[in-house]
Amino acid sequence: EVAEYDSEGNLLPPLPVVRTGRPQVEDSDSEEEPPKPLDDGEEEEEEEEEEDDEKKEEKKEKTPEPTEEEKKKKKKKPKKLLSNMFNYADREVLTVNSVTRVSEWKEHKPCRLHSRNCGTMVTQWGIYDAYQRDYAAAVAAKEKEKKEKQIVQRTELSDPNEKSVALTPEESYAFRFFHAVKLMERLVTQNTFEDIAFDAQFYDDPADKYREPEGTLLPLWQFNYEETQGSVVTDIKWSPQYYDMFTASFGTYNVHAFRTTGMVCVYTLKNPSFPEYKFRFKTGCQTVDIHEKEPYYLAVGLYNGFVAIVNIKNEGKPFRLDSDLSKKHVGVVWEVQWCNDVRDRQLGFYSAGSDGRIYKWLVYMHELAMTPVIRLDLNAEVGFTRIPYYRSAYATSLCFKPDDPEIFLVGTAEGMIFKCSISYSSSYLYVYYAHELTVYRIAYNPYFTKVFASASCDWKLKIWEDCKPDPLFIFDLYCAVMDVQWSPYSSTVLAATTSDGRLNLYDLNINQLTPICVQTICYPQSGYTTRLRFNLKLPFILVGDSKGFLVIMKVSPNCRMPTVLGKKKVRGKDKAKDDPRRLELMKFKRIFQYVRERDVLQPVPDVDLRTNEEKSKLVERWMQTMG
Repeated sequence: EVAEYDSEGNLLPPLPVVRTGRPQVEDSDSEEEPPKPLDDGEEEEEEEEEEDDEKKEEKKEKTPEPTEEEKKKKKKKPKKLLSNMFNYADREVLTVNSVTRVSEWKEHKPCRLHSRNCGTMVTQWGIYDAYQRDYAAAVAAKEKEKKEKQIVQRTELSDPNEKSVALTPEESYAFRFFHAVKLMERLVTQNTFEDIAFDAQFYDDPADKYREPEGTLLPLWQFNYEETQGSVVTDIKWSPQYYDMFTASFGTYNVHAFRTTGMVCVYTLKNPSFPEYKFRFKTGCQTVDIHEKEPYYLAVGLYNGFVAIVNIKNEGKPFRLDSDLSKKHVGVVWEVQWCNDVRDRQLGFYSAGSDGRIYKWLVYMHELAMTPVIRLDLNAEVGFTRIPYYRSAYATSLCFKPDDPEIFLVGTAEGMIFKCSISYSSSYLYVYYAHELTVYRIAYNPYFTKVFASASCDWKLKIWEDCKPDPLFIFDLYCAVMDVQWSPYSSTVLAATTSDGRLNLYDLNINQLTPICVQTICYPQSGYTTRLRFNLKLPFILVGDSKGFLVIMKVSPNCRMPTVLGKKKVRGKDKAKDDPRRLELMKFKRIFQYVRERDVLQPVPDVDLRTNEEKSKLVERWMQTMG
């Protein structure tokens, strides 16, 4: 026999016990059986039964007949079912006699947590992890609330099959009303700045014909927003696809102004009076960059070490994604740049911080993934004991090589420039001991990528050759050089801004000593210029200052003279030589070969090429002088 035990209910479940009997069924045939002979006792019983039947009939005759209602009541009563005497079976059941037996069973062991003493210790990292979990739960709750209702359709232009959220009538009316008001505002501002728009498109300074080696800058628009007044223009970027749109970041250069708020504004030349988009941050915005292929993505570096991604494609509700508390720089993020790495399927960008680290960030749906690239270590010795110590350099600028996205340069506050590679994170490719003070900006030549320029706080603007210890050109501007940029329409033109409010424009093909144009943007009493950018298609220069003002100036024809071949017509296969980019490259190489020092100096052969007549004349002159 088997005994079952329920460990959850702590009982023995009852088991049904049924014993089978032996039924005996009487056969009931259709034919009538002959009556059996009766005994004497049976005859008397039959007589008594007949007498009883007679008495019952007499009682029925005496009783009155029942009414119809009584008959109905009797009919309603259920009839009793009688057992069939011709089909009957006897059944017998025995009672269960419980027998005591010794039974054994095995069950699962109970959880040890309830039968064991547990203990823990409060540590700093335990508290930190608890706060991280709490913060992640709060962020997840906010994201759920945001997903419940979407104001504007989020249908991608490249994916027509993607589902979109339908707008309510009120939201649709608000969206159309906002679009109409925006269009009217642009029409009014274009009528207000009609003269400036006409000069920007058609006017060129006619005086350039009489001052050929010099040029000028014509001020056009001035951008000034109320909320950014007093903030420093920390970075400027033109849109790579929309040539009339640019982005500016506003922050601070003051080390003690940690709680200063920042802002990123997106302006367009169609409406210079008010920004198209604006994004506020709790701390200063030190740098911004626009993606080359998807210009609606903005990468922002903040003063507190965080980075953020902003998507301005959705007009009604732009999307913003910030880095996590555990994924950040220890110091200020001075530079961010988008990268075009084929190995990554997601969007990615690089950041350089004051902690001496270069990080790579990948943009996912709801988070930013961080990967360390390289750490800028400095080895030095202290005092007479010459004890070596290790510390990180203070990274201030970052620049990638245009034709090789794996090579980049990092400028530091110590004056050195590190040439690094993404594939080799353990060492540097080359170190330039470039300046004595902080390197503010590094810029590669877009035509000849073996040459780059650097601007520093030591009043120097230098032009370098790749992997050469000495610079090709050195320009002393007598004040701190805040920014430097190469021109996109000429390989020999570059511009630099200084801390005294001046913009210096150089053309190495015309003058290699002095600038061909000097323009005062702001006076030292009212601020200083911080950043500049060339427009990629139009002859415009955008300059920002320390008071939150942005100025666009047009470059005169003398500062953007195109390179042209000789008067001979180019025909047939020689038409490839007339390519503008090829001509600009040839022009810069000619200057580059003239300035660059040769690796090995070849001695001049001592060969006398004079004829005998010339020699005899020299001898006669010598005899006359000695005469």
